Amino acid sequence: MTSDMKRACKQIIAHYGDRAQRHILIEECAELTQAVIKCERGCDGADDNFIEELADVTIMIEQMVQSLCLYDVQRYNEMLKQKIGRQLERIQLENTAR
Repeated sequence: MTSDMKRACKQIIAHYGDRAQRHILIEECAELTQAVIKCERGCDGADDNFIEELADVTIMIEQMVQSLCLYDVQRYNEMLKQKIGRQLERIQLENTAR
């Protein structure tokens, strides 16, 4: 996401408020779930819908991050780092077990 897009997300969350946008996040996550299911079923147009819903959820997540205080942004980034590291460790264990 570009810095201009991040600024726009900050403007959007400031306008609507984090509570209202959390409700939109719930809706967008549900729509992404449906899009993934349609992809797995091989439905026509499912790939395009998946991309659209993935973009919607990404935008909403950025808005949620923008609504956090600096301390919580730091905690969020640390959590991302931990979770990515843990998954990489799992992959390494799987490759070692082969």
